[in-house]
Amino acid sequence: MLASSNICVAGILAKDGNVLLVYRAPWLRFFPKAWDLFGGHVNDGESLEDALRREATEELGIKVLDCVWLEQIADPIEPATIHVYAVRVWEGEPTNMAPEEHTEVRWFNAPELPESEALDAYRPLLMAYLS
Repeated sequence: MLASSNICVAGILAKDGNVLLVYRAPWLRFFPKAWDLFGGHVNDGESLEDALRREATEELGIKVLDCVWLEQIADPIEPATIHVYAVRVWEGEPTNMAPEEHTEVRWFNAPELPESEALDAYRPLLMAYLS
């Protein structure tokens, strides 16, 4: 499917007060070598939740069973809108299934959240969600 150039999804995957972040590969065009939430563009004809589920499977190897929409934010780089979801229930253990996009996945608690331009737009939402 073709991706819609202006609609994206991002997922907050939290467990035991920690959030899972992905480390963007150094060869990526936007925010290389930066910690970020998982997610990506919505394909034409795809719902936001279906896009989130697809991205979770493609990037982390998990199946999203329950998620809730949290907020819509403006993409800081592209003329796009990012719909942020909290993944409440999932199946599987998150692992890096997209080494062409990410070099690492790791759990962080709120005080450990790394400085990252890619996370700046989400930081207030992450802090509120983790508190």
